[in-house]
Amino acid sequence: MQDNAVGADIKISGWIRSVRIQKRVAFAEVSDGSTLKGVQVIMEDPLMAKGLTTGCSVEIAGTLSDSPGREQSKEIQASSIKIVGEADAETYPLQKKRHTLEFLREIGHLRPRSQTIGAV
Repeated sequence: MQDNAVGADIKISGWIRSVRIQKRVAFAEVSDGSTLKGVQVIMEDPLMAKGLTTGCSVEIAGTLSDSPGREQSKEIQASSIKIVGEADAETYPLQKKRHTLEFLREIGHLRPRSQTIGAV
């Protein structure tokens, strides 16, 4: 993401890698497969995160901003979230942890979503 895009309204599509919901704010890491690291999405209203689970496909509109955190340089302040495809968190096989190549061979249809295959 370019520095001159800070403050611009943007829209991203991808899938949720992780979700954290707190009392006053919610966070999600969204990946579109173009980089190893996803982009952090901030939701000022935790109710915006309702229905978001690891693996679900989303379209997110919001404003690109500089991140105060040290993990990433930019983040998106979400204004709207649309769930394109749901994923059952209990049965979705990919989680944030590392997976063995043997395990990834068993879930060929999800392999491109893994960090291991994404790095190749």
